Amino acid sequence: MSSLSLLIAIIPFIHVSYPIVKVDFNSLAHKNLDMDVMYTMGILVALYLVY
Repeated sequence: MSSLSLLIAIIPFIHVSYPIVKVDFNSLAHKNLDMDVMYTMGILVALYLVY
């Protein structure tokens, strides 16, 4: 059951968070820390804690 809920939840998670993560990796590639880095860290930590 747990893997089914992960599969159901991961698809919208990727759809919603992909633009923010994309901008974040762009910022990190240019060694520029901005708010998107903090948002991405929060998103990924929340996903890690849930699953």
